[in-house]
Amino acid sequence: MLHAEDYVDDGIPIVTTEHFKTGALPKDKEGIPQVSEEDAKRLEQYRAKEGDILFSRVGSVDANAQVFAGQDGWLFSGRVLRARPDLTLVSSAYLHYELETEEVKSSVISRAVGGTMASINTEILFQTPIFIPAKMTEQNKIGSTCARLDSLITLHQRKRQWLKWLDEGGEGTHHDIDILVFKFADDMKISVLCGVHACMTKSLGHTGNRYAGKQQQRGMGVP
Repeated sequence: MLHAEDYVDDGIPIVTTEHFKTGALPKDKEGIPQVSEEDAKRLEQYRAKEGDILFSRVGSVDANAQVFAGQDGWLFSGRVLRARPDLTLVSSAYLHYELETEEVKSSVISRAVGGTMASINTEILFQTPIFIPAKMTEQNKIGSTCARLDSLITLHQRKRQWLKWLDEGGEGTHHDIDILVFKFADDMKISVLCGVHACMTKSLGHTGNRYAGKQQQRGMGVP
């Protein structure tokens, strides 16, 4: 059992269900509770390994996330269930996306137990029917295709957020510009093309790079 004094500023992260409600674990440990390596060794049974699938044990019981190399060795809380597939037979990426299908999610939710808050256990997970192609090559193709689609969806969602912000405007001076380029903190770059009105003094929460002059913008690449 951990106490408030056990947490450290720079250590081994402990993820709980709140960290993967969107279907993905955080890419880095910033903002996640962390413990020392000494305490982590004491909690070895709760260590995640690359290729694992983590599930929410309570609440959003249909949520799951794949563990990647960057999260290898992280810890998970008691509110999380772990599945460790045989990676010689099952692609972790494919399994994650199969578990994301509405059919599988509905199956899990329908068999959850608990009155005020839904809850699942390993037995419920083991009894969940899923479809797995026999060939690993096919699983890998499906998994990688779904991952690319996820990235594309995320990109368009971010574009829509910026377009909505641009459409709403804000306080300060507005400028007519041809191209507005924002460089996101994670190095994702998005260009909003054609003439738009943008408030340059509004706080963004991301680093904004603006090229105001029309002549200056022509021929200038994304930073």
